[in-house]
Amino acid sequence: MEDKGKRTMMGIIAVVIIIIALVVIGLQWNKQQKEKQSVLPTERPSWFGSGAGAPGGAAPTGSTSGQ
Repeated sequence: MEDKGKRTMMGIIAVVIIIIALVVIGLQWNKQQKEKQSVLPTERPSWFGSGAGAPGGAAPTGSTSGQ
């Protein structure tokens, strides 16, 4: 009878540990999703804006056609 009680207790402990692990994983995933949503709208692609993108390439063509 004691063996069955130990097995039941070990099963309950295993289920509690699994549930806690799933909750922790879910909270971390949720935190990452919120960080992604807050970061994505503010970041611009490398081809957008300053640098060797379209705005930089458009200015020299306009100046050469003006000559």
